[in-house]
Amino acid sequence: MGWSYSNRPGTDSDSKRRDYVRLLVGDTDSADKQVTDEEINLFLSQRSNNVKLAAADVCEAIAAKYARQVSTTNVSLSVAASDRFDHFRTLAKELRNREMRFAEVFAGGRTHSGKDSLASDSDAVQPWVSLGQDDNPDTTAAEDVRGEQ
Repeated sequence: MGWSYSNRPGTDSDSKRRDYVRLLVGDTDSADKQVTDEEINLFLSQRSNNVKLAAADVCEAIAAKYARQVSTTNVSLSVAASDRFDHFRTLAKELRNREMRFAEVFAGGRTHSGKDSLASDSDAVQPWVSLGQDDNPDTTAAEDVRGEQ
């Protein structure tokens, strides 16, 4: 299990996306590691490399870890696991809200050229139903329900 942080966050490579997630989550201290590179890579792959949503998922995972722990006191130092849990849950919510604030609404097919452009785009999600989808250009005569001509 690896842990790395190069202090070069960005979105153009796996390592820079990982650094960006670590920066958003606050997991940049090698003396206090929260999640592994492999765990971050998993969340990035599940979120199609959307760094902010992956970071929110990482916060949820860290919060889950602290939810299992109990509060401790050591001489004059007191650490409440519930405080860490609350912090990461709140951070996850803030990251999701921040990402959703910039969501776009797209209404395709409002013009004939726009509709034709979307229909010919092999990468665009196509509708399940379309006009003429049951047309069979190979038949020469119409058949009735029983299959007779």
